[in-house]
Amino acid sequence: MIKEWEKFHADFKKLKSAADRYTDRAAEGFLKQMVQSKAACDKQESALTTTIEGAREAGVAGKALADFLKHKPFAEAKKKLDGAVADLAGDIKDLSEFCREAQKVSNQIVDLHKALEKDLKARKSVTDGRRETEALLDKVDDEYQRLMKVVATKNRPTRATLSYPEVYAKTVAKLLSDAPAVHNKSGDLPDLLDLKVLKDKVTRVMTGLNKLTRLCSQAVEALPDAKAALAALKLARAELDRIKDIDRDYRAVASKHHKDISASPDRSKIEKLLDAIAKSLLEGERLMQTTTLALKKAA
Repeated sequence: MIKEWEKFHADFKKLKSAADRYTDRAAEGFLKQMVQSKAACDKQESALTTTIEGAREAGVAGKALADFLKHKPFAEAKKKLDGAVADLAGDIKDLSEFCREAQKVSNQIVDLHKALEKDLKARKSVTDGRRETEALLDKVDDEYQRLMKVVATKNRPTRATLSYPEVYAKTVAKLLSDAPAVHNKSGDLPDLLDLKVLKDKVTRVMTGLNKLTRLCSQAVEALPDAKAALAALKLARAELDRIKDIDRDYRAVASKHHKDISASPDRSKIEKLLDAIAKSLLEGERLMQTTTLALKKAA
């Protein structure tokens, strides 16, 4: 019995040494890096969207990636986004491997736990080594519980973060598909009130609102990591500022040309699109206020 207990003790010492490589601090480090990499992806995606607009203004008429890659600013922005996505994919892989190896050690600890429980049933008294076995069993259980918290780290990143590298190509394709078309001016209305231009602006606003919504969710989910939460909130605020700029431009032009709008055969369509921009801004401001308040309460 004594020799068997010594073997259990030696087995636990070996497993404890292996388990010590998988700490909460190390897991948090992987998570922090992943949040930073996702924020970099969002930043570069926003920059890429800006170059898409520039490509259209430069005369790029197609919707295929090859068409846009002929525009140098787009090609450079795409290269930077490619790098950011590769970094994020690497971070996801690193965390996955870290948790998988931790799980292997925890499985071995479970086997030891079962062997100890079986041994404990065979020991009938304290003098028979029962107390030592119970003490070791408690240590084994504590180590298992600690290690499983580390393993659970793999479930903490948001779905948007984990799936971003996988859907990256589709994300870019959607950006190109939604890109404003090269347009021809029509009627007496100013350029901004041309229906094609206005529809493209609304699409841009809705895309920005979707990004803002996603970033606000990421900010809240990043807590208690205040630095990561504020980084996501900063990107969300940048999206809101873009929507504000578009809304400001359209409020000015609508005020100046209200008579032209009233006389236009497309009046109802124009007013509906202008209303969509205004409502998107209100929703964006509401989300920012709610998220900012949530972060302040958590501070």
